[in-house]
Amino acid sequence: MAQQASASEQGQDKSENRDPDGTAKAIYCLLIDTGHPWPWSAHEIDLEIGDRIAVENALARLRGLGLVHCHGEFVWPTRTALATEALTL
Repeated sequence: MAQQASASEQGQDKSENRDPDGTAKAIYCLLIDTGHPWPWSAHEIDLEIGDRIAVENALARLRGLGLVHCHGEFVWPTRTALATEALTL
């Protein structure tokens, strides 16, 4: 039907509209939350954030900054990330 448009025709890709720093900060906050045990899977983080590409990019950035460890599908904060968070409280 002419009135029904596909999802790709209705708007831009979510990753085009997402702030990369905001995604990295959101993931960082998820990982340092002491109420949730580690490790998180990348899939779990994707479900929380809602944008697989943005999550992959942010995880790569956080890993490059030394704030997360990645092993296969699993992600957890480094000691540095946890110590930094403890100092800011």
